[in-house]
Amino acid sequence: MKKLIICTVVAVGTFFTVNSQITNSLKIKIRGGEFADETIIRFKPDATEGYDMQYDAYKLFGLNPDAPSLYTKASEQYSFAINSLPKLNRDYEVDVHLLLPIETDYIIEFVEMLPFNNDVRIYIKDNFTGEAFVPDYNEKYIVPYAKGSTKSPRFNITFSTDVQKRVSPTVCYGQASGTITVSDYGNHNFNATIRTQSGGVVVSQANINETETITGIAAGNYILETTSSYGYTESFGFTIIQPPPIIASFTASASIIYLSETNEISFYNNSSKTTGCQWNFGDESISNDINPVHTYSDTGIYTVTLTMWEGKCSAIKTMNITVKSEPPIQTTYVNEINGNSFGLSVYPNPNNGVFQLKIKTEDASPSLSMTVYNVLGEKIYQSSFYDLLSKVVDLSNHPKGIYLVSIENKGLSETLKVIVK
Repeated sequence: MKKLIICTVVAVGTFFTVNSQITNSLKIKIRGGEFADETIIRFKPDATEGYDMQYDAYKLFGLNPDAPSLYTKASEQYSFAINSLPKLNRDYEVDVHLLLPIETDYIIEFVEMLPFNNDVRIYIKDNFTGEAFVPDYNEKYIVPYAKGSTKSPRFNITFSTDVQKRVSPTVCYGQASGTITVSDYGNHNFNATIRTQSGGVVVSQANINETETITGIAAGNYILETTSSYGYTESFGFTIIQPPPIIASFTASASIIYLSETNEISFYNNSSKTTGCQWNFGDESISNDINPVHTYSDTGIYTVTLTMWEGKCSAIKTMNITVKSEPPIQTTYVNEINGNSFGLSVYPNPNNGVFQLKIKTEDASPSLSMTVYNVLGEKIYQSSFYDLLSKVVDLSNHPKGIYLVSIENKGLSETLKVIVK
């Protein structure tokens, strides 16, 4: 037995001779009456959660029945005066057992708190009183007497590392697709709530087992609140950013074209710079050119769609293009004669070969004449108006097509296009 005691003392002595080189270590002392006891919890990268001969020291209980005992346990088999645990890169909960032989108040104090990493916080809960607190160096706390089995831990000490956060931006502008991954390794039951800057709840997730990815967050500034399984709450600010918007925009050389004049239309891409674009001209034709020229062969109304994309994000712009065979026949009024105007109109136009020709003038002469030409410039019809201001013309015995009707009056002329269908 003496050899065991000597070995334990040597182990403890060795531990304290290198205090200046040790970090992440907590030494707790209990005092009651004339007696005291202490235990040490520390973290070393190559330690294990079981017994480590080079780091741990067994608890040897004294023979004095009035002395308190303070120790930790790795299992029912091992009770430690010095308990070395693995690297402190996750939350650890350590049960501390306390045997109080005399019915009196005891004092517990944290006599050594060798430097812990900045992201480590220590929480202690007294399982007898239910009180939880954050220990201060050399601060003394009263521990009420409680007679009980050493199998039930008197204290739970939690060494808590920072909650880890990994924030991802929204995939596309304007989408609620941002994410935040919340991790508290070693904590198997914590809650997370995301709030807006004004305090409104965006999403709340309960009973997280070490890590959780929360999705569907829009761009903005938020507050993350986490509540550990041992009741402590922390708050963190974070921001979900978003990529710039994709803008699809274009113009066309015309919104209406006439096949009798041209069947081509030019498109000009004014969109924001992206990695890809595609045109759909509404007639089952597509193009990936930046500024395409497209040819239409049939009349109709076509919806031209420009799609711009960057990665998984895209924007669309549409425009209707009208394709007609012929421009509309315009009724024109030309020539000023002595301050009065005369004009020529045709109705109906297009027609079946029979149409009415009207003159609008107050200065028509009896010799006012009308001539009809075909598209080859050949004269096919000629007549005079005399004193009439309207005349019915019959071209039904001529082929369908386009004709030019010319009116001459006092040396001036006016011409209109007539379509016979």
